[in-house]
Amino acid sequence: MAVHISRFVLLVLAVLANARVFAADEGQQATDGNLPDINAIRVGIADHFKVGHWTPIRVSVDGLTPLKDPHVIATAPDNDGVPTVATVPLPLPTMPDADRVATVYTNVGRIGAPIDVALATGTRAVESQSLKANGASAESKFVELPATAELVLFMGPASPELTDSYTKRNPANGQPVGQAVRVESVNELPDKWFGYDAVDLVILTVGDGDLFGRQYAQLATDEKRFDALVQWVELGGRLVVFCGGENAQAVFGEDRPMATLLPGKLSELVRLPETGRLEHFANSEAPIAGRGARVAIVVPRLVDVEGNIEVFAGQRPTDLPLVVRSARGLGEIMFVGVDLTKPPLADWPGRAAFLQALLKPYLADDDSGGATQKLVTRGYNDLSGALRQRLGRSFSGVAPITFSLVTVFAIAYLLVVGPLDYFVVQRWLKRTWAGWFTFPLIVLLFGGMALALADWRHGSGNRRVNQLELVDIDTISGQARGTVWSAVFSPHADQLNLRLDVEPFAGGTEKAAVLVSSWPLPGAGIGGTQASGLDLAIAGDGYHYASDLSGLDGVPVLTSGTKSFLARWTAPAGLLVDAELVDDDGLVAGSIENRMGKSLRNVRLFYNGWGYRLGNVDGGERIDVREELSPRSMKTIVTQDALGSAASGRSEENVFVAERASLKEIFNLMMFYEAAGGFGFAQLPNRFQAYCDLSRVPDLGRAVLVADVKTAGSRLVDSQSGEPIGDGEPAAVVYRFVLPVRNNSN
Repeated sequence: MAVHISRFVLLVLAVLANARVFAADEGQQATDGNLPDINAIRVGIADHFKVGHWTPIRVSVDGLTPLKDPHVIATAPDNDGVPTVATVPLPLPTMPDADRVATVYTNVGRIGAPIDVALATGTRAVESQSLKANGASAESKFVELPATAELVLFMGPASPELTDSYTKRNPANGQPVGQAVRVESVNELPDKWFGYDAVDLVILTVGDGDLFGRQYAQLATDEKRFDALVQWVELGGRLVVFCGGENAQAVFGEDRPMATLLPGKLSELVRLPETGRLEHFANSEAPIAGRGARVAIVVPRLVDVEGNIEVFAGQRPTDLPLVVRSARGLGEIMFVGVDLTKPPLADWPGRAAFLQALLKPYLADDDSGGATQKLVTRGYNDLSGALRQRLGRSFSGVAPITFSLVTVFAIAYLLVVGPLDYFVVQRWLKRTWAGWFTFPLIVLLFGGMALALADWRHGSGNRRVNQLELVDIDTISGQARGTVWSAVFSPHADQLNLRLDVEPFAGGTEKAAVLVSSWPLPGAGIGGTQASGLDLAIAGDGYHYASDLSGLDGVPVLTSGTKSFLARWTAPAGLLVDAELVDDDGLVAGSIENRMGKSLRNVRLFYNGWGYRLGNVDGGERIDVREELSPRSMKTIVTQDALGSAASGRSEENVFVAERASLKEIFNLMMFYEAAGGFGFAQLPNRFQAYCDLSRVPDLGRAVLVADVKTAGSRLVDSQSGEPIGDGEPAAVVYRFVLPVRNNSN
């Protein structure tokens, strides 16, 4: 009886368990039947992005039934064809029945590569879409640009004629070298500063009309997007503000958040008394208004202006500034106090020339537009490509096996396996069957020698790291940014889990915000953004970005292979250099104190087109800057540093050759590219990492102090152990400080 009761109980439990499973399945099916769908995907800004740059992907998800642990996954190949995976959680909707929107940031490494976007719960993908740029389908409306193309972003009123004037293509291959796009909605703007990584110039136009006034009001109240724009400018971005029309007061008036974007305070709106200086700036003989006609142009009056006033009305520049260029952190803001979209300026024949004069300092010369075809043999088409090639060419303790050594080894093998083996077997041993033993022994001997040679050439067998570090600090705001270029060599097949560890600055308490990605080669060489065919992936699943993008997990490296990485970070910095400088009739004078606790070597100071070599400055030492230090032109010092040992007494007449330049010489040129003469001197464009160029800052009322430092402030470490990812000393560490200069004439 007890047995029957036990069986009955087990039967009941089994039925109940099956019922529970069935109910769970029904619930899951009900859930699956009403799963959220991907409603829309926006790639880049205004559906434009560049390969090799951080790219925002905005995913809108439809549906009311919540998923458990919903997240969005973006998968894109890097420059070696290895898949990279970035994941972000799907946030709750901002209001009932609204879409759930997530923005995931990734880095597409190759032209023409697909981007896979998936909505997942746990480890299960609910829906996925594979997107490809420049397509005709509804899912492929975004446009992909080469890594070195220029992207100009307009917000506000802008005619198609205006935006089309910045769209340029390489006549040799038809690839875009310049593109202008217009943002229709504030929601299209990134919510992180590095979402603007692909943007070269942002243009805000404020004219008459409630639509654009509401857009700017929305931008000012959207704290994340507004802060992202401001931070991008302060970290090296360039912003142009066209501030004209009746809406200027409503957008940039006192106590308005947008007023912080102006290089002064908006006082009032006035009528422009005359237009001659605008016409002269544009070098246009055509008048803005007809001869003798009364001009009716309303412009804002700025007071307490900081920066260079290039165009003004009145007797003095401060009477009515019309064009002002001002340094903002490590970046620049230009104020233009007219509305080019409204008559009579909209109908002015010289308007295009006026725009060209305004934006010429920010956009590349047309002479460099055809560089891509000319530089195919190098494998790269940008100065950063030369830096990458040089950084990964040789490693300490690793001797590359040259073609001549392989040739000698092969000839020796043929001599031994041929004549020598024949002599031993046929003439000495006189036993033909001995060849069955001597031949395998020779193969094993030479195979072992080859392995031993390869192992010896690889050094100790540990990974090797070449690293280059650039730290820029704006001493006015206390904001610091860093760029770390790294090349990692592995003697054996490996998978790296790495992140960038940044030492805190003196006086700084916040942890640095870090971004780590693969560093592509701009061009068509191996590992290039325009490479095709060969994929170097050794792991089908690829590798993953850390949740905060500060590291990479599972990066594959081939045996005796290298992998290049680019890391950028931002952090607050304490007072590392204390400067008391004044403008002395165009030169700079005063004193500078080193408070870093580290020695500054090969110190150079640049201001207003002049440069000073200050030697070495020890920690705690204060030096005086005076005319007796024999200032020379900034261009002379920069070109001499870029040419190195090839520099002569008249270095400005020499031409830079990237293939023969050392790593430090290439680096020196990237830091002050335009000051050295730009494309005419370098014979290479510098677009991929143009933010490294601080050539314009010394011309905007700031001084730039440049110095070499012996020890690095950051390093690539293993994500789990925290130990360095490999052996090696930094190839160079350079600090640049942007210093205030008091101008008593203002």
